[in-house]
Amino acid sequence: MFDPHNFEPLNGVSEPTPQQKHRAEYYAARRARKAAKAKRPVSEPSVDVTLLRAQFMTRVGRFIRFA
Repeated sequence: MFDPHNFEPLNGVSEPTPQQKHRAEYYAARRARKAAKAKRPVSEPSVDVTLLRAQFMTRVGRFIRFA
């Protein structure tokens, strides 16, 4: 899903952290599970969107979750 050799920098961040890669893969797997449950094709957003979401969740999400 995520190809580290074909990765364009997002807003100055050259390489996502292992945690961000893990979150990106987690979100992709969750989308696939939900699509299978609803018996519809998996919608695959661009890797950039998934990585941005993962970066946002790793930076901001933990404060939201435990607030």
